[in-house]
Amino acid sequence: MRELLIRHPWVRTLLHKVSLNVVKVALTVTTPLSEMTDHDAINLAKGLSTIILSNIEAKTAVDHWIAQNATLEEFEKEHAWMRSFSYKLPQYNLTTSNFGLKLRVFAGALLSTIDLITDVYMTVQFLVREERAMDGQTPG
Repeated sequence: MRELLIRHPWVRTLLHKVSLNVVKVALTVTTPLSEMTDHDAINLAKGLSTIILSNIEAKTAVDHWIAQNATLEEFEKEHAWMRSFSYKLPQYNLTTSNFGLKLRVFAGALLSTIDLITDVYMTVQFLVREERAMDGQTPG
């Protein structure tokens, strides 16, 4: 790994940013491997975190990520182990992320609130109709 970081110092930034699992707009990086910078690595990391959200499996997310970024395909040609190593990144993010938990809690709270509002509305409608029926008016 030391040799890799000496040859490609941007990999350290990539791994760090991927581990932070910050969901941002996915950007495609077309910079040649020899010209990669930390800024490009940050854009690659943002892309993976976003792609993870739209894929069911970590392997599929990585395959999509590599196919979307020519730089990663070039990196994979130079380092054959890269893809199998990259499969571990989304698995780590999925197990340590609480984004899904927050999303489920928010969705549950939202649905419960909507259910409460519709229950109150229907109860009011029922009471209004009952009051009209008791007064001798036709419901409507």
